[in-house]
Amino acid sequence: MKYTAFFYKLLGGIIILFVLLGSSRIYAATVTIGSGTSNDYSLPAYGLYDYGVSGMILLQSELGAAKTLTNLSVQFGGYTTPYTFYSQDIYLAHVTESAFDAAPAIDLSDLTITNLTKVVNAQNVVISPNGWITINFDINFSYNGTSNLVIKWENRDASWTTGYGYAESYTAATNRGFEKHQDTSFPTGNATVSTSMFNIKFDYTTLPVELISSNLYCSQNDLRVEWVTAWENDVDYFRIEGSEDLNLFNVKEVISGSNLDYVTEYSYLEGVNSSSSYYRIMEVDVNGTETVLAVFQNNCKLEQGIDSIEISCRDGTYYLSSMLKCRLEIFDVNGSLIQYKTLNKNEIHGLVGLSRGIYFVRIRSGEIDFNRKIVCY
Repeated sequence: MKYTAFFYKLLGGIIILFVLLGSSRIYAATVTIGSGTSNDYSLPAYGLYDYGVSGMILLQSELGAAKTLTNLSVQFGGYTTPYTFYSQDIYLAHVTESAFDAAPAIDLSDLTITNLTKVVNAQNVVISPNGWITINFDINFSYNGTSNLVIKWENRDASWTTGYGYAESYTAATNRGFEKHQDTSFPTGNATVSTSMFNIKFDYTTLPVELISSNLYCSQNDLRVEWVTAWENDVDYFRIEGSEDLNLFNVKEVISGSNLDYVTEYSYLEGVNSSSSYYRIMEVDVNGTETVLAVFQNNCKLEQGIDSIEISCRDGTYYLSSMLKCRLEIFDVNGSLIQYKTLNKNEIHGLVGLSRGIYFVRIRSGEIDFNRKIVCY
């Protein structure tokens, strides 16, 4: 650390002395992924269109150990400078998959993701001069060092202008990219899968805290967020926040950090009926730097929502209503996918054109994944 400190902890009448010596555990560095020289005009944003979205999956083997990502840089070229992409949003999330499906869902609902975080919110990206352009994160992202990482770049400029160029890119061995661009409105639904990946760099620091575990638990009446740290260094406080849409978060509680060199347990308790759909744990340094440590989907509400799902079959038509946003997939008895759709919360939807018989319905929402057998008479 920046100083020598002594901590005393009384355990069973025995005084244990902790002596913290040396320099801070925190350091800064850069990780670079990709060194391609291909010119991809459609990545990460396509200046020819009003709106667009692109995505990439970066592998754990490329990212390495756990770290706090503080910004990203893209290698641009061929732009008439200065060139500005207005209102750009960037999301990061841990992901299990190492490639996208044949028709990737733009909202990432077909992936197994955790800690989805909007790290860049409506920033204007100015390219001047061409070369590596750095975009600082509004909220740092705590990469766990074990998962792959998905990045989604949303171009919400709402207009296009001449003078656009390209991103220096390379070709991946598998479908680790996607994109979709259009005029008039932001694209929805499914994108086009791709093997094209733009060169990217992340600046990062090591965390001022080692997180051993973090979880959200449900009981009949309560929701509990718990986390455990192995050590802390210059942590001012932790902040528990709740959200209904992963965009706007409200402060639930502020808990001071211990800044101790041994295990510290934390918890936050709230009634299920007053709970939010999503929660996150924020760590705030003494210098004001904020980092997302963990993001949870409120399974307490989801489990209640599952109980509310109703699926019926009348005259060859399936009707589904649910309190939660979910992805619905229908399979025949041979396991072939017949129909699928992403349903919004409280949406009632009918899937038509199905013959009478036996079907299997799969419903996925965040960490919830379950199947039901249905007989249509």
